[in-house]
Amino acid sequence: AESSGLPTALAEAVAAFFKANIDWLIAALPKEMTPRQRKARANQIVGTLQGAMVLASSLRDQSIFDDAVAQLNG
Repeated sequence: AESSGLPTALAEAVAAFFKANIDWLIAALPKEMTPRQRKARANQIVGTLQGAMVLASSLRDQSIFDDAVAQLNG
């Protein structure tokens, strides 16, 4: 879902949640990757998981999320 319709404080909390997750992933990814590569990969991981959660929930099909995780593990 999008946060543009949420009260400002809640939208900021949602943004902080996602930023914290992305920052954690950036720090956890291999240091052999450039900072730009780590940021792009972190965004891809979070985006993939969030999208898969929405689809899996909406379609009531857990395999959608499982497949997305498997693709990330590659």
